Amino acid sequence: MTSTVAARINTGEVMESVDFDYTVAVILAVIVSLGRIVSVLFATLKMCVREYYEFRVWLLAMRRASKGRQ
Repeated sequence: MTSTVAARINTGEVMESVDFDYTVAVILAVIVSLGRIVSVLFATLKMCVREYYEFRVWLLAMRRASKGRQ
């Protein structure tokens, strides 16, 4: 039980009322977390695309080298 809930119970405050400070803090935490997740996803995507193009260049070079031997 959080201290806010305990304080509401002790003072008899209605639990259905919204605690705006807590709500704003949770919303900000979710937005920051989503921002970090999106940045990690884009960094991963960027790395995968870079690796794909490096592999493609390597594969084309290997094909050219094998055609030269025949």
